[in-house]
Amino acid sequence: MAKASVLARPAQKVSNLTSIPAPTGGLNARDSLMAMSPDQAVTLKNIFPQRYGAQLRLGWARHAVLAAPAAIETLMNYADHLGTEKLFAIAGGTIWDVTTQAAAPVATGVTGLSNSRWQYTQLTNVQGSFLVAVNGVDPPIIYNGTTWSNLALVLPASPPAGTTINKMIHVHLVHRRLWFTEINSTRAWYLPVDQVAGTLAMFDAGELFSRGGFLQCVKSWTVDAAAGSDDHVVLISSKGDIAVYTGFDPTVATDFTLDGVYRIGSTLGRRCATKFGSDLLIFCEDGVLPLTSILAQSKILNPTPLTDLIQLKLSEDVGTFSTLYGWEPVVSNRANQLYLNIPTSVAAGVMVYRQYVMNTVTGAWCEFENYNGVSWAVHKNELFFGTPNGIVGHAWFGTLDNYDFALDTGGAIPAQALCAFAYLGRGAQQKHITMARATMQAPIEPQFRLTVNVDFKIEDDSPPIPPANASTIAAKWDQAIWDQDVWGAASTIFKRWVGVGEIGFCAATFLKTSTSFGYIWVSTDLLVEEGAVL
Repeated sequence: MAKASVLARPAQKVSNLTSIPAPTGGLNARDSLMAMSPDQAVTLKNIFPQRYGAQLRLGWARHAVLAAPAAIETLMNYADHLGTEKLFAIAGGTIWDVTTQAAAPVATGVTGLSNSRWQYTQLTNVQGSFLVAVNGVDPPIIYNGTTWSNLALVLPASPPAGTTINKMIHVHLVHRRLWFTEINSTRAWYLPVDQVAGTLAMFDAGELFSRGGFLQCVKSWTVDAAAGSDDHVVLISSKGDIAVYTGFDPTVATDFTLDGVYRIGSTLGRRCATKFGSDLLIFCEDGVLPLTSILAQSKILNPTPLTDLIQLKLSEDVGTFSTLYGWEPVVSNRANQLYLNIPTSVAAGVMVYRQYVMNTVTGAWCEFENYNGVSWAVHKNELFFGTPNGIVGHAWFGTLDNYDFALDTGGAIPAQALCAFAYLGRGAQQKHITMARATMQAPIEPQFRLTVNVDFKIEDDSPPIPPANASTIAAKWDQAIWDQDVWGAASTIFKRWVGVGEIGFCAATFLKTSTSFGYIWVSTDLLVEEGAVL
């Protein structure tokens, strides 16, 4: 057999092209770093997972600015039967009409409130369309489409000691009845059908709450039964006891029966529950639980929360920030999003809020930052939030953060993602990742930095991304300077290779962007040279 020449040249290393999907599977804070799906991410901030790609979240605009920069702790939407909608903000003990975009807020005449943390409900009956609100300290109030006034409620003869009308802290419409929750008690109160004033009747749920605590709120829950849809009355305690009643009239024992009492973790604030389709989502220490899943599980098995993939991160937030004001689930049907508002810390004397956001179509999660919302409301099918410094923000709007209609200015949107780690072929072999490129669909190529982390390193060592500058912002029609301004363009595909030079057994792409335009991240390609087994 011929012997190989000692002068023979060694075989050249061959680079293999490996493609990794964008993190359309969303944030995963549940599984180990080596067990994640390739389409998931260890970090996903300001990037919203869609079916077709990972989308940079949209920006927000200054919808209205209060003259006094107090925290907007309540936003309320009013809608009448003719389609007219109004948006109200409560800050510094005053209610403002902030319906008109970029206009000065309109004084409603309601001032001197003891606090700005109100719960409300909307109803329309033969008498008109009304907004009813309570805060547990001041007299309940009602808006009839024109003016605000005190709600004419009356307690029955010989009410429990210390009970007053002003102690109603939550209100909800169930079976055409207004149900009120009394602060720091287990008592609920309700009006006759189709009434927005009159004498209240009491319903005490104390015997149902074996773990103690107070009644947090009363909600409705719709079930599609064999004979049609039924609305149930749901009483939720601060300790997570949930009593479900079937029936229409609580004054008739045979028509109002207890289905059962169910246990979950302690609930997070008065705004702990929200409608989601026909279901009821409850925000508690166990995460976000649909009521259907709570009732469907056996007594041995715990229901799986919608927040299963992010539960570890959420539990850390609950353990640190649960006593702060601002916990709230909000559904944006138009954007297919579920927001979980999380109060965090104080920066420069101002509270900072962020959100976990779920794609309600795919169930994938991410985190949003710079939507600094204390309170939230859906107005004209769009999502709005009130900030700690008196600004009403229009969320999921445009491609700039803090856009000012008057000045026509705003800031770039920062985002970052550390994708799931992958062995890129044979796991036992060391790899040399030489180059990487992200495939993005955008009107203008985003400012970005693409690096690769190897062997489960999750730290970010890359420098910050410079924000998009004025020269990259497209010109507006009839305002541009010919032959100088940059014209806007339709979305196109951008691919650009960058050098990496990382060596390891497994790798994860780390993308950081800062741009004044949106983009959709489709995939990432890596050039990989495989080495020997070590």
